[in-house]
Amino acid sequence: MKKSKNYIGSLQVLRALGFLAIFSAHAGITRLGAFGVSLFFVLSGFVLAYSYNNEKKVTGTRNVIVYVLNKIKRLYPLHVLMLILAIPIAKISLSLRGVIIFVNLFLLQTWFPYTGIYFSLNSVSWFLSVLVFLYLLFPYWIEKINFIKGRLLICIVGGGIFF
Repeated sequence: MKKSKNYIGSLQVLRALGFLAIFSAHAGITRLGAFGVSLFFVLSGFVLAYSYNNEKKVTGTRNVIVYVLNKIKRLYPLHVLMLILAIPIAKISLSLRGVIIFVNLFLLQTWFPYTGIYFSLNSVSWFLSVLVFLYLLFPYWIEKINFIKGRLLICIVGGGIFF
């Protein structure tokens, strides 16, 4: 099997460890589920964004938004359907109802560090929210890493690391 030039074996191993942590937590063997989820999401998002960036050269805000929309377009209709079905049966605060529906509809739960918002209504949709969050940030981070990568050796030789 021929490996892609974008293949990063060490990251794939870390991703597998994240999967094993999630699996073992669901099986009741360990309590590493939160660690596994965090590791799996960050690494998966990075690998996907890095691969896409190397192939398509995603730059600029417009291209990043188009990239994110292309990534979630297959899952978004199901998300909206489940959101509509969850509204009548969800136990959400009347004072936050409009905010929670808006935040869930546009997958913004990740941006709010409050469980009453990010696990509200269709709590599984936080997965899509995290993916959107990562897809939006990784092209920017990759650009910064590529910018720093060429200058890092110069900074180290010069006596310090400066960003």
